[in-house]
Amino acid sequence: MPNELTTNKGSFLANINSLKPADLARSFQQEIFLTESLIAGTSHLKDQSVLTEMSPDDRLIMVRRPDNSYDSYAIELQDTKGRKAGFIPRRQNAILARLMDAGKELYGVVNKMQHANGDYWIIELKVFMRDF
Repeated sequence: MPNELTTNKGSFLANINSLKPADLARSFQQEIFLTESLIAGTSHLKDQSVLTEMSPDDRLIMVRRPDNSYDSYAIELQDTKGRKAGFIPRRQNAILARLMDAGKELYGVVNKMQHANGDYWIIELKVFMRDF
């Protein structure tokens, strides 16, 4: 009787066994679109270079700031170099903040951007949750 668990080159089990644990986990990962948002606070940034260097499809890291004196649900947006790019607007951040507080990984992707005038930018962001 043949052994059903014997792996042959090219078989499903052989492919699974060849993956590193981190690669295997990534294969079950889902990117879930949650919402669209504008970036708030762009005109208050001391260093505007983060915005001038940003372009559509750039990924932004979302960092919870529960100790923010203006908003306990504050979510800061940073570029991949860790530079502050603004915040998720207060009217949209409560549910996203609760997801992050529950351990969910959220991130943004720049969709559209326009330099309006002076230090003011209109930047549209798509918010995603990475789930396993």
